Amino acid sequence: MNAPTKSDFSYSRVWDDTLKMLGANAGLLTAIAGVFLFLPAVLVAHFVPPPEGGTTPAEMIELMIAWWQSNAHWMLLSALVNMVGLIAIYLLLLAAPRMTVGGAVAAALPILPFYIVLTVVLNLSLAVAFLLFVIPFIYLLGRLSLASPILVAEKRRSPFTALERSWALSRGLGWQIALLVVLVYIAALIINVAVSSALGIVIVLLLGSEGVGGLLLAIVGGILSAATTLVATVLLAAIYRALTSRPDLEKRFS
Repeated sequence: MNAPTKSDFSYSRVWDDTLKMLGANAGLLTAIAGVFLFLPAVLVAHFVPPPEGGTTPAEMIELMIAWWQSNAHWMLLSALVNMVGLIAIYLLLLAAPRMTVGGAVAAALPILPFYIVLTVVLNLSLAVAFLLFVIPFIYLLGRLSLASPILVAEKRRSPFTALERSWALSRGLGWQIALLVVLVYIAALIINVAVSSALGIVIVLLLGSEGVGGLLLAIVGGILSAATTLVATVLLAAIYRALTSRPDLEKRFS
């Protein structure tokens, strides 16, 4: 297959494919997102909420360090559950032959160790790029973000091979991919802030921020967080589909 060119990559095509995959798999994706993305977010937000207080940056940092030291095991468990869900979503959308939800979750477990290593390497690379300057961060985001669907869809169990494949697949398209991902995240952030603020005010006024009110706030936050992660994951799957010539994937949602 020839390397993709700028003319081959269309935002409208990718976004249409994202919506098509979300619509065609709404029930299955909702089931996975509900268990592996929404539920952990609600439990963490309700039972181990981030600390409040601190009047200076130093005090806030100290509170956050203490909170992480006390709750790191719960955050790690939540992250692992999230990763199983993300792998299952990629398998559901990209694996051949097609899988059921149960089959995708079961198949995700042996992939999890490789996905963990990839996530650590990818996040460290992006963190270093961000420390250098925001421009290298954005560029690397565009060049390396396809490593996750590649690791799952192409059964490339070496994280470094998946990163190399992402680098090759996105050649000439790094900025375009990065811009699309950033735009979607910015849109999601605006929607999240608007919805959580509006509903949060109503919930706090009617029920307060403790007890039932606190649980409802956690549920709202969990829904928004799960929805954002789900859309971002399907978006990466759509970008991957746009840059690969796999007849089984091209026909799947047509």
